[in-house]
Amino acid sequence: MSCSINIVNCLLLVFLSSSVGACNRNDNRSQIVVSVAASLTNVMTLLERSYEGHHPQVDIRLNTGGSSSLARQIVQGAPVDLFISANQAQMDRVSQSLTVESEKLLTSALVLASSRRMNPVDSLEQALQAASGQIGICEATVPCGEYAKNYLVGRGQWKEVQARLVPFKHVKQVVRALQSGNLESGFIYDTELNSPENTLQLLFRPEAELVGPIIYSAAVLDHGDSHTKGHANDFLEWLRGKEARAHFEAAGFGMLGGLR
Repeated sequence: MSCSINIVNCLLLVFLSSSVGACNRNDNRSQIVVSVAASLTNVMTLLERSYEGHHPQVDIRLNTGGSSSLARQIVQGAPVDLFISANQAQMDRVSQSLTVESEKLLTSALVLASSRRMNPVDSLEQALQAASGQIGICEATVPCGEYAKNYLVGRGQWKEVQARLVPFKHVKQVVRALQSGNLESGFIYDTELNSPENTLQLLFRPEAELVGPIIYSAAVLDHGDSHTKGHANDFLEWLRGKEARAHFEAAGFGMLGGLR
């Protein structure tokens, strides 16, 4: 059983350190902290449980959030062993402070989703007309918001639609706003539509060539503990295996690279 964590930035180091100590008092398993983009929450929770079932000596502690927030936590000294970012920019940000070797792991796609039933449309103009009212979008400092903004700018619609946009810190917040009925439409990853809890509808799928590649990068972080680093490397290797691939693909992610 993992000790899942949701960390307020200013208390991150204290919280993680105290949590690790609390778990260690009653648990002799080796613990690794895995920080992943919020859009990976559902599938990584499944994979965490599966891996721990195969490796009872390891306790994975999952930390999810916007990739930019996670990168900032790591740069500020958070004891993270494996980082999976929803874009390369945040991984590069970490690389400026730590020596890491990242690898491309997954792909995804951007969609405009609706909280009410309607038929998908073929153009952005039709989608913006059908999506009456405000539109949810991630902040431009996090990958999902950067992809959406770049697409709207590229289509020449950013200034026209900007007043209707409501920013959120990560994609899961956009999804929750849609599911609660607070918003009628929003830009999210298409993998959210594959969630078992999904109640949203696809409204429009932006042209992939205009959005650009959405690639998730992963890297093991070295804190000087070869034992912990070994477990983190083993977990990342397992994420490229047949069982993990099946879960990723069922969730709608594309895998980069061959099986290991």
